[in-house]
Amino acid sequence: MNSIRLQKYASFIFAIFYFFKIRDGKVNCSCHQDINKDGYPLPMYFNYNINIKFLFDYFKAENMNQFIFYNILCILLGFLSIYIKIIKKGVTKIEKKSELRENLLSLNKMCAYWRFNYTFLTFLNYTIDYLLMLIVMTFNVYIFLSIMGGISIAYLFLGHKVMKY
Repeated sequence: MNSIRLQKYASFIFAIFYFFKIRDGKVNCSCHQDINKDGYPLPMYFNYNINIKFLFDYFKAENMNQFIFYNILCILLGFLSIYIKIIKKGVTKIEKKSELRENLLSLNKMCAYWRFNYTFLTFLNYTIDYLLMLIVMTFNVYIFLSIMGGISIAYLFLGHKVMKY
């Protein structure tokens, strides 16, 4: 009985996949189907082009010096992302100690101060992480390796602090 049910589900899933993927011999859900505002297909593969748009239209790498600057910026952003995460863990540890004091001494100002710091660091961390995600979506090999290099360097130099907290 279970094999018949499995065959029905498998054929249903295959029919849905076939319906959405291929219609009239044309692929409908291709990653190259849409075009950007310049009229080119959206890239969904890595390339080695150094002429990139870096987050916004007015941040263009038009020569090698600008491209190297953007790679160094990606390394620094990757490092900063991990560094902020470590600082957040430290603030959490200090906040737990201050909560113990708050219960003993009723210091509400200190708790609010640490919560504000943690909220600000969280906002900054998510902002940098989303910027890094958008930068990686330029699908440039060198930019991708720069971001991964920055994150790796941060864990190389600050990894012991991650384990401490």
